[in-house]
Amino acid sequence: MASLREVADAAGVGLGTASRALNGTGYVSEEKKKMILKAAEELHYRQNMSVPEPAEHHAGLAAKGKTGIVGLSVPDMEQPFFAGLLKYLEIELHKLGYHVMMFNSLGVSNRVEEIVEMLEQHIIDGAILNTTESDIPGIGRVGSRIVAYECRPAEGMTQVYSDHRQGGRMAAEEFLRCGCKKVLQISSDSTFYTPSSERHRILEEILSAEGTEVITVRLAWTNILSYDYYRRSIEEYLRLYPDADGVFVEDISAYFALKHAEESGISVPEKRKIVGYDGLDLTRICQPVITTIVQDIPAIAKIAAEVLVKKINGESVEQNYVIPVYFQKGGTT
Repeated sequence: MASLREVADAAGVGLGTASRALNGTGYVSEEKKKMILKAAEELHYRQNMSVPEPAEHHAGLAAKGKTGIVGLSVPDMEQPFFAGLLKYLEIELHKLGYHVMMFNSLGVSNRVEEIVEMLEQHIIDGAILNTTESDIPGIGRVGSRIVAYECRPAEGMTQVYSDHRQGGRMAAEEFLRCGCKKVLQISSDSTFYTPSSERHRILEEILSAEGTEVITVRLAWTNILSYDYYRRSIEEYLRLYPDADGVFVEDISAYFALKHAEESGISVPEKRKIVGYDGLDLTRICQPVITTIVQDIPAIAKIAAEVLVKKINGESVEQNYVIPVYFQKGGTT
């Protein structure tokens, strides 16, 4: 079955125009409407998004020219951290009376541009974005209805993110407590700055000041969410730096670092300390439990959802919301 985007492309119109023609929710010239309907028929397009009959809340939104729908975008829904974030965002937004449309941006071209167009066409009321893309055309015009999570915000956008400075400090203090002398940390490409970059900068700053050598490896963001890429990367760099007695990586890489140590005959935590970042369930499932810095996903989702709804309603909000992280002591340090 064809998608709305395929119908729009076949008719040579924008996504919003195609949506208005097929839903009858706004003006579209007769000529374009005929083209869109013809394309939809030829492609066997069938609308598959069923929105429940509006209750009192949705009737009130409709009276104000709102749809009661917001968009949520993450790079990769398969990645456990983003899967958890989407889960809690949907729960919080539902409590606030909103339906959601979810978008996977990694590996799908122009996905964020689609969201911007939907905002401009009032197909959705607002959006929460986590994206590797920057300089999106038109995003400044709809920034007042966007909450950015861990990305470079455009003008008018509010940012919600974890306290990564605190997280980097916690990790550094743990390595120092354990007496590490050479720490390998893996981060994303430095050309794309996000608030999460601060944890790596702070860790290197603190450890270097205490005489601990820090090796920072930067991986391309476009590949970093692949499980195979996590595994191959951690194996490659641990082979390059076999004398590293400390490893600071995201939780999935921390798991592969633990497996690599076991297969290489390196005892953890006696010979190598491993500190993860995120606080995923897998850190508590494997043995030993992985020491990690936990991002509070439910709190992030609750704040982001509440702030977005305030922005949609034209209420004043702060520019930045920083969510505390906390330390999970495991058996890898």
